[in-house]
Amino acid sequence: MTSQVYSHVVGEGVRTEVCDYCLARPGVYAEMESVSTLRRCSRCQVTYYCGRDCQKSSWREHREECLYLQKMKPRVPSDTVRLIIRILLKTGRDEPETLPNGSVRKFSDLMTHEADVLASPVRVDAFNYFLKIIQLCFGSDRFQPKLVFQVYCRILINSVEITDDFQESIGTGLFLALSSIDHSCRPNANVVFKGRSVEVRALESIPAQALENTRITYFSSLYNTTERRKILKEQFYFTCNCRFCVDDCPSLAPTLSCSGCSALVVISDPTCQQCHVSLSESRLKDYFSWSDRTETLLSQENCPTSDILSAFKSGLSLCSETDNLMIKIAEETQKRSLATGDMDQYVMATQTLLVAHRLFYPPNSIILWNSLALLSKALFSLEKIEEGRKVFGEALNILKLTYGEEHFLHKYMLSYVL
Repeated sequence: MTSQVYSHVVGEGVRTEVCDYCLARPGVYAEMESVSTLRRCSRCQVTYYCGRDCQKSSWREHREECLYLQKMKPRVPSDTVRLIIRILLKTGRDEPETLPNGSVRKFSDLMTHEADVLASPVRVDAFNYFLKIIQLCFGSDRFQPKLVFQVYCRILINSVEITDDFQESIGTGLFLALSSIDHSCRPNANVVFKGRSVEVRALESIPAQALENTRITYFSSLYNTTERRKILKEQFYFTCNCRFCVDDCPSLAPTLSCSGCSALVVISDPTCQQCHVSLSESRLKDYFSWSDRTETLLSQENCPTSDILSAFKSGLSLCSETDNLMIKIAEETQKRSLATGDMDQYVMATQTLLVAHRLFYPPNSIILWNSLALLSKALFSLEKIEEGRKVFGEALNILKLTYGEEHFLHKYMLSYVL
């Protein structure tokens, strides 16, 4: 299924790098081709475009936006406010989208969960703040507060993070057909963004009534069942009853390896189910000491990278890769080592996370592809050629199914192995 963008906003942090109309990010393939400079709107000086064609195509939607952005200079409203306003400015020209099953979906068809949003003080406070900004932009009479609230609610429930070819966030958008697809913690379809459209591509054979049986994931991070259900309930107002949640699968409970047979033993039931040897008091003490320290480090905003790396290495010698806390410290280690260029540490963290990724995500998941592709590139940079080629081969097979061999990303991947 292909769904066209209904409305979107480029993220503040990448505004100068992404075309506001076609959502191209020229610098994403800087290693292979020269990077063209985006042209900034000379009036509002907020939006950027590939060139005259994209700027001209965008003018229908940008015209009124440009005026209020000029009025608000030098302040620029937040991404959420800009998205609300873009949708408000479409009022009266609702552009429906036809779904594969022949039904038609309009923006006004999207769920709002107004009562649930009103019951959240945080979300109500945010709305009141956004409303004041919108009234500063257009005056208090242009848009009725009730209409603004309904748009706000629909954005909360139905908007998605738009990503570039390397799964980096470039903005937020609404896709009417995409918003009709339900969530599963074990999805059977990938979501692939291509410019102003998004493709939903099957990961496996989907039964009759394909749309009704298609499932995507609403977030990509690894969480245990309790955390996943909590996030989905708080953000989208439903209790997930997918098989992963019902069966608590995969279990990310704290586990240690058995000293007798090396099998994994859940700490809450410290007797090995295979050889019946119990975990020693000293090992349990070491684990709880590590977990307390690691949770404290992860909660600190400016925690030193050296402390994060130390906690990660200690966890490797203590618990399994599927321990919930081990996943979190590995993710933080991965992020920091990539930022500092420490490829050895990055490889170690990514290999640790891949164990959980393979449990969580289907074999051809785009999330799994991204991890494998980045890992293979890191291995090549460390001249671990054979290991890198093995990982690369798996990543390339997934890429062929998700993006297709005609996509530039396929050419890009081949460039760093040939």
